[in-house]
Amino acid sequence: MITQNKDGSWNNGSCFGPTKTIKILKRENDILHGESIEILKQRLGFLSKEEENNLITSSTNILEKCVDSSFSNISKEDNTGLVIGKIQSGKTLSFTALIALARDNGYRIVIVISGRTNMLLGQTNKRLIEDLVSKDRNISIERNASDPKQKSVSIKAITRKLKSKNDKLIILPVLKHQGRLLTLKKIFKNQTIKDLLSMKSVLIIDDEADQASLNTEARNNAKYGLSNKSAIYSSIINLRYELPNHSFIQYTATPQGPLLINSLELLSPDWHVLLTPGRKYTGGNDFFNGEYDIVKSIKIEGNYPPEIDNLTSPPESLVSSIIEFMILAVLMGDSIKDKKIYNNRATMLIHPTWRVAETDEAKSIESFYDWTENILEMYEEELEDGEFSMFEKEYRIIKERLEPKNIFKKFPSFENVIIAIKENAFDDIKVHKVVGGMLEKGEEFPWDSCSFHILVGGQLLDRGFTVENLIMTYMPRDSKGSNQSDTIEQRCRFYGYRGDYLPFCRVYLNKNLINDYQSYNEFENELGDYLSKHSLDEFYKNGSRILMNKGLIPTNMSRISDKIISSHMKGSQYFHPQFPYLDENNSLISLFIENIKNHNQYILKPKKKEDQKKNVTHRVTKIPIDKIIEMLIHFETNNMFEKLKLKDILRYIDKLKDKSEECWIIEIAYEKETPRTRTVIKTEEPTNGTNQFTMQALFAGDTKFDTGEIYFGDTGLLRKTNNISSNDFDYNDELIIQIHKIKAAQKTEAKEIKNKIFSTLGFFFPENFQLRYMSKLKNEI
Repeated sequence: MITQNKDGSWNNGSCFGPTKTIKILKRENDILHGESIEILKQRLGFLSKEEENNLITSSTNILEKCVDSSFSNISKEDNTGLVIGKIQSGKTLSFTALIALARDNGYRIVIVISGRTNMLLGQTNKRLIEDLVSKDRNISIERNASDPKQKSVSIKAITRKLKSKNDKLIILPVLKHQGRLLTLKKIFKNQTIKDLLSMKSVLIIDDEADQASLNTEARNNAKYGLSNKSAIYSSIINLRYELPNHSFIQYTATPQGPLLINSLELLSPDWHVLLTPGRKYTGGNDFFNGEYDIVKSIKIEGNYPPEIDNLTSPPESLVSSIIEFMILAVLMGDSIKDKKIYNNRATMLIHPTWRVAETDEAKSIESFYDWTENILEMYEEELEDGEFSMFEKEYRIIKERLEPKNIFKKFPSFENVIIAIKENAFDDIKVHKVVGGMLEKGEEFPWDSCSFHILVGGQLLDRGFTVENLIMTYMPRDSKGSNQSDTIEQRCRFYGYRGDYLPFCRVYLNKNLINDYQSYNEFENELGDYLSKHSLDEFYKNGSRILMNKGLIPTNMSRISDKIISSHMKGSQYFHPQFPYLDENNSLISLFIENIKNHNQYILKPKKKEDQKKNVTHRVTKIPIDKIIEMLIHFETNNMFEKLKLKDILRYIDKLKDKSEECWIIEIAYEKETPRTRTVIKTEEPTNGTNQFTMQALFAGDTKFDTGEIYFGDTGLLRKTNNISSNDFDYNDELIIQIHKIKAAQKTEAKEIKNKIFSTLGFFFPENFQLRYMSKLKNEI
């Protein structure tokens, strides 16, 4: 329990020893900013003041949502949070700051689950030691706590520190492996440690939380009525069970898995925090929608890419990309703060396949590694012999792209570039084969061994591995079927803090993958915008809806037990009769029609007088898109599918506002005295037994005029009726909403609705803005 003294200082209360007065520099809401966060801030001189404030604010926000550090009585309380940060944007720094704040606020233990490999765990340990432990006497680390051989030693060390008067915070890093997590769980089963923590809370940080932590048996369990648990998931659940008071904090850049799992799952997050990247961060918006034309498709050679097995020699695109890398590397060194032309470091990443082993039938990383070595050797000899043609060709392409950007005072000459490559690059370049077993003992990657690195690898480069000074990515790898969106996003090692040298970055992908990345970037932007304005409770209440275009799978679906349905926001859709809410919706739509009369209104009917019947004479109004949102949020729906449809349309229109400020309203046959009739079918909704009423069709056909016979149908109104209607409209692919007045036909079998008159809505979504939303189907939405 943390209490304030009369002099304004604070007591860091302890249930197992005397209190210790600590210096508090600041109090933000319920979170104390003390000595540890101040020590960390002193190490963050590379951050701007705005970046530092964002870091401290987000870390404070996270800790505010966690279970309190201390309790006055023995208790049991836990929660699960989700922290979302973009790929390589500073998630490790975020939880480092969180740990410093945790120490200032009386937490005694922080568990960091980090990495599936010793290399990645070692990378995290190094950062924690450098940024926290080496400078702050109030924070210690027990790196061997999850080693089964060190269990008794760790129990003694943790017990001693928990009992000590100095109230140190203990960091326990652990590999994301069921055996290591089991060992850590056994430490917390120790009765002495359990007693010491009975009134204290623990923080568990799960780095890359969407990887391996979730239950891959969830779908099968739901399908066959089982209760199986995958190994790592089971280990995490068991560890949490041994900690009566704790917060489990999931850090990830790809949150689809945690957001889509069943909300009753223990790993389903209760709250979330979005991290703000620093000013020099470059992500999907910079690479796929930016000004430098960075991403290019790999030239097709037979069935390559993505197939590599038929290659008998290095593909042309690989050869040219290696040459381009060397030219860009020396140009980058020349551009940054007028450094000498060869004074900078740069890295190329080649990611062709997941295969490590080579066979007669299948190419692997081995082939690309050998080809890369041979290409470098061949061109080193050619440059020595004065053969510059391939380099000159790539130089001219690069110059044409970069010179107009005014990056250089004077664009370096080809002769100077060649001198730099000959005299320095070939003597200072190394090709690395990054495969399983490399650096598995936790040692660091040898970035300082040379100035230019080319990494050739597969799975180890998918997630968590930070590639320093990466300017060239060559990735022909792709899936044969639909790509799993979180998997491909984690391969974006080319994202990161590359603002200083972004113009020199280059990414080569196959065309299909480029489209998938553009779609994913749209999803990431839309989800971030939604979660910045809404809580997770609202997200779940609205069906856990995510934008995911066709061709992408959101995550490993074996972890998702709920049924996922897709809503395609393209072409036409309409609402069926919403019984028993017919009167409410009739009144709502009538009021809406009355309210839009102050906008300019036009009559849409066939141009030929003989065709101008009331059934094809409509009233058109162009209104601000916000007006339709105001109406739709009050529209009543009567079953699960219609509720989902309404929520999808509302989310879609809210996003559409960024591209189009107005939409068109068409009152169909507004002068016709007798409403159009439609047959209505009554069915029982299988998930919860409620009734739903559906029309087999709403729209009266399509507009046809190519045969000389004009049919003025609903589906082509505005979109296809210029030149054949009484007025021409300035329609520019905006959203169209049609208002239909319908009478349930006499032959309708559903007696509840037979002969009833109701208004309903039809939609035509812009062709240039087609989306697909995926939602969890639950009994109540």
